[in-house]
Amino acid sequence: MNRARKSIAGLLVLFPFIVFGQTVDFSFSTDDGLYCSPQRVTFTQNCSGTPDGFIWRFGNGASGIMPVQSATYNSPGTYAVTLIAIYADIAISVTKNVVINPTPFISLFADKRELCQPGLVNFTASGSAFITGYEWDFGDGSPLVTTGSGTAGHTYTSYNEFVVTVKGISGAGCSSSATDTVKIERFSITDGLIDPPGGCIPIDVSFEVIPDPPM
Repeated sequence: MNRARKSIAGLLVLFPFIVFGQTVDFSFSTDDGLYCSPQRVTFTQNCSGTPDGFIWRFGNGASGIMPVQSATYNSPGTYAVTLIAIYADIAISVTKNVVINPTPFISLFADKRELCQPGLVNFTASGSAFITGYEWDFGDGSPLVTTGSGTAGHTYTSYNEFVVTVKGISGAGCSSSATDTVKIERFSITDGLIDPPGGCIPIDVSFEVIPDPPM
């Protein structure tokens, strides 16, 4: 019996996943191995034989015709991706779901941003409810600290300006970061008043420190 390619309204009739010994399949991947919005996903056909052409439907309104094609997903969700492989006398399709996970929001606050001597600073990170872990970089060369809650304290032992970064990580591995700055510097004195500037013993003298004017 001759096999004929049938068409309806200009579209090929699609037969099951494995037809006449041909198999149609595809794989997909991302550059970082994660699926976090927004995300660019690369799709690669893994069909048997030598198809004459391909039609992709990426589930986000985009399509393609190349054997390897990329699509960008700007919003989280589950997307049904279909590949149609076109052979000489038949077309075969396969559909798979691609799950794009949400990227969390996070912000960071320090209870003290300016100190006149080294000491303890407490930090609070707030953000998306689905954050499951926090990674802290206190900016002074100390090791990274991982916590399960959005609070952490750190004692600074030197004078400097430190950029503190916290990364909020979801269960799917999606993350975002926030920063704050802590400045620790000595209280500088530019001038002072002595009243009286001189006299005979015994004498009461008062001293007044005049700090740097605010910047």
